[in-house]
Amino acid sequence: MIDRPAMLLKLAMALPMIGEGVLASCCEHAEALRTAVSSGVANGGWGPAAAAALASLKAEGTELAFALEAFARALGTFSAAGGAKPNFDIMCLDLVMAGDRLHRALADPVKGLHAVGADIDETSLTRSTT
Repeated sequence: MIDRPAMLLKLAMALPMIGEGVLASCCEHAEALRTAVSSGVANGGWGPAAAAALASLKAEGTELAFALEAFARALGTFSAAGGAKPNFDIMCLDLVMAGDRLHRALADPVKGLHAVGADIDETSLTRSTT
């Protein structure tokens, strides 16, 4: 949903109970999140800016927030990856699992914006099956 501001603006017209300017503010914060993630900062260095943008959207405890943070962290860890590293397989697995979690959070905005709880799995993959 954050990548479709036109949908948010249509929603504003459909929901008259939303205060004037609230949805426009939401779109601005969503744009800040999009800008942070697509900034090109290497090795997940965009993570803190994305976290700040999510906090401005009051979405810091959501599955999307946790997925973005995990993906940024995995990218940072993977930046030191190399074939000769003893933990190369673990770094690869962490990156794949973080990417899967982010993909699921983005694929289903309802679940992605749901609060993270103890009942939510880390990912649709399990470490034992990979």
